Amino acid sequence: MSAIARIAEFVVKTRLDDCPRDAIASVRRATLDSIGVMLAGSTEPIARIVREVARAEGGTPLCTVVGASLRTSPSWAALANGAAGHAHDFDDTSFALLATRACPCWPPRWLPPRPRRLTALP
Repeated sequence: MSAIARIAEFVVKTRLDDCPRDAIASVRRATLDSIGVMLAGSTEPIARIVREVARAEGGTPLCTVVGASLRTSPSWAALANGAAGHAHDFDDTSFALLATRACPCWPPRWLPPRPRRLTALP
């Protein structure tokens, strides 16, 4: 079995009850932190510029842009949410803050699921 297949099997078979409480608390805290920095960054010039381009380009309104009344395509929403999340540069590279560890990975995760399910892995 390939590494990807093992990871996929783990993800599919793992239930929330299988996860340690501390891990769940950390994910919840990181999620709230990411939403907070995206909301804060949504008022910055870079976030406004990306939203304006996303509006102009259009796209199927499948995903929400955090901090705006805009729904757009998955790629534009990921870019807009990522730009807002990084606008204040509160990354995990900031050793003084030791916060906002999830911002790089959350924007793509808030995209809608694929319309079809994979039934088998190679």
